[in-house]
Amino acid sequence: ESKVEQPALANASRSPDVRTTIDLESDESPSPKAATLRYSPSTPAESAPGSVAQKKEPQDIYTDVGIFGDFPDTGDEIPEYGNTHAPKFEKHEHHLSENAIRCRARRIFTPRVDGSKKVSETVFKEWHSKGQPRKNLEQIFKQCGYDPDTFVAEVEILRSEMQSTEFEIEAEFLTHDEMESRGMTPSRIEAIKKHCVTNPKKLMRRDLYEKTMRYYCEISVKTKSKKASRLEINKRAKFEESGVSNMNMDLHDGGNDDDDSDIGVDEEHVEEEVEKEKQVTNRKSLGIPELDPDALPSSHVQKYLTALAKRLTKVQQLLQKFEDKELSDIQTKLKETIVNSINALEKDHRDLSELYSQGVVSGYTKKPFIPKKAPAEKTEKPGGLRVKSKAAKAKAKGAAKAKAASKGGAPAMPATGKRPHK
Repeated sequence: ESKVEQPALANASRSPDVRTTIDLESDESPSPKAATLRYSPSTPAESAPGSVAQKKEPQDIYTDVGIFGDFPDTGDEIPEYGNTHAPKFEKHEHHLSENAIRCRARRIFTPRVDGSKKVSETVFKEWHSKGQPRKNLEQIFKQCGYDPDTFVAEVEILRSEMQSTEFEIEAEFLTHDEMESRGMTPSRIEAIKKHCVTNPKKLMRRDLYEKTMRYYCEISVKTKSKKASRLEINKRAKFEESGVSNMNMDLHDGGNDDDDSDIGVDEEHVEEEVEKEKQVTNRKSLGIPELDPDALPSSHVQKYLTALAKRLTKVQQLLQKFEDKELSDIQTKLKETIVNSINALEKDHRDLSELYSQGVVSGYTKKPFIPKKAPAEKTEKPGGLRVKSKAAKAKAKGAAKAKAASKGGAPAMPATGKRPHK
């Protein structure tokens, strides 16, 4: 192998102190493939005439510190893909302010307008308990990247899997006669019927062959606590690094968590549930939109205006049915009621549109909006006395009495309770 020293080719012009050494095999012409360029910085003494360039080993520029990160200077090449022992970058925390995290949590644990919740009742109570259960939920929320949808899905999947594994419910849809034949007491049969009425879509079925109604009845409930404990430990393995433990996931005796399992409920509870279901149904039938409690009031206005316009159109169509017909007394009263409803809806639509156009509801304030009262009209009385309010009237009356008393004798006390000035 012969070594030929030549001036640096293209790179020599960059620095006068750099020489290029080209290694060529004997009896072969230099080619781009066979040549190996090596850059060796030299000192001024080495660049003097007659000096010999020092040969240095090539340096792998890809393993230098500071190019792709703080890799250890071990002399090895870049680690292969899939090497578990390779140095890793540190994971950065989520850059969210406390206020932003608090707002995201409030969206999860604030009930909707109709009273329903985004999470189960057990998780809702644990969050508002402000103890160790809430700290556990906060850690899970952090592990989910403070994403509300991911957090709700993670917690609810955990609870639903625990329930389906822990409880094995045997239930049937039975008629009234079948419940009596099973030996159920009349009070229990009545309680089952009242409970099923609260959610007829899920708890009641029409018989396929006869005109009878079938009611959801839980015959037996079996528990498997050991298997549920193992599932709980396996499911929470990814949260152990954050110290999440002893999360309270206690379940009530029997059934699922959709309020469809407690058969022996009292009458007051049943009446409350029925009334609540009626209110939700009425709101939906009237076209009242569901609103986010955390949204600005300005975002609610357009939804309510649309709902009012739709309702007004339906009522006006109903009024047209009474036109050009001879009406009875009851129909006449009904028509008057419809007309009054139309006037009320038009007034509400007009007032809400005016408020929105003025920009009164475009912002958010904790204080309710109270319109200002119109100022009292000024009245003119004999003698050129202008009275603006009751206080001014009383003051003027007292002044008149004091003036009359001063003419007749000793000065009298005015209505204000203070002695008059001399």
